[in-house]
Amino acid sequence: MVQYYTSFSRHTKVEWKDRTTGQAKSTVLDPPVVRLKNSNQPYTGPVGNGSDIETKLEVYTHNVPGGGKAKAARWLATRIDTLVPIDVGSGNVPAPEERALKGLDAGVPSGGW
Repeated sequence: MVQYYTSFSRHTKVEWKDRTTGQAKSTVLDPPVVRLKNSNQPYTGPVGNGSDIETKLEVYTHNVPGGGKAKAARWLATRIDTLVPIDVGSGNVPAPEERALKGLDAGVPSGGW
């Protein structure tokens, strides 16, 4: 069995300049949906290494500077089938991740991130 490890993120706002008018424009994107299997509630906690997930991506084509086109993927949703928790403070999490995860269990601050 082949296993792949990767990470995905998603911008929640896209900004660009109109080619004709030069006017700044933007579009707000919905955040990706992340749920535990058999749950309708969003999951916002960390997902540990070894978790079994299924992720849905949207593949799209976009223009690149200098001409031409490229393909990219946008994260739409993830279902967590088996969650392996991350034990923050146990030493089994690399230092940069430890700093990033600190306080995550407290939830999103009232003013947002």
